Amino acid sequence: MNKKIIIINALAMFFCSCNLDQEKNEKLEKELISYKKQYALLKDQYKNIVKQNDSINNIVTQKFIDREYLDFFVNNTYKYSLNKRNLVTFVFNKIGLNKNDVLGELWNNGLFSFYNFENNAEITSKSDFFTYLWFKIDRSPEFITSFLSNEDKKYIYTLFENNSFYKDSGLEAMVKGLLISYEQVENNPELLQKIYKLAKDEKEYVGDTVDFIEGELDIFDVSSVLDDINYSTYPNESKRINRIGYVYKFWARRYEEDNKEAVYNLLKELHSNLSKENIKAEDSDISLLPERNG
Repeated sequence: MNKKIIIINALAMFFCSCNLDQEKNEKLEKELISYKKQYALLKDQYKNIVKQNDSINNIVTQKFIDREYLDFFVNNTYKYSLNKRNLVTFVFNKIGLNKNDVLGELWNNGLFSFYNFENNAEITSKSDFFTYLWFKIDRSPEFITSFLSNEDKKYIYTLFENNSFYKDSGLEAMVKGLLISYEQVENNPELLQKIYKLAKDEKEYVGDTVDFIEGELDIFDVSSVLDDINYSTYPNESKRINRIGYVYKFWARRYEEDNKEAVYNLLKELHSNLSKENIKAEDSDISLLPERNG
């Protein structure tokens, strides 16, 4: 009897042990399957990283981005595929509106300078790509009017909320100067053509162009808005004579592109949302304008 009990107990322990081993094996098998899946995922991620790295190395090695690809992208898809918020943020940070005078910094960093791309310069950075994009952009009034959605514009306005960057950087003064000068030249195509020709012929010195403009127009209001004391609270990298020349040459270029009215409306909308003012040359309550003497 005792022998039977011992045998039964031994068999029971054996079968229990087998069941435990089977459960343990099943658990280990499931864990192995899970690890294999994780390994496969990590392997795919590694392959993608290697591809990205190779792509970067190719660009660095070649020192340029293929122009044919860029031309396709710029001419066919960028209106819809660009992340415009990232683009705006990049420009905002590149100019440094929280510390730099806007016009001086634009000249210093060459972000909007087309000279290099007119001479087939290489594209090796985000700044180069932005400049090339700006160089190739459609300048028709229809495109300018539709390029930024209302949501894009709202995002731009948020960059100037709870700070004084619009005023401190001189951007407010430049926009005011542009809006006032537009009222002076919008119906004077002959003058715009002459300014455009002078601007094309000038080298670095803008004085001759400004002297010509001053002989044709009363530039007191524009000059006052762009005076150093009214322009930027940051150290000025630009001079008043250059700022005056810039606003009139700006409209001469827009006239040549046949889009000055669309650009004016865009600037006016920007200014009305950032400063809550309605600027015209004949307004008597423009906050930045001093009284005339004499």
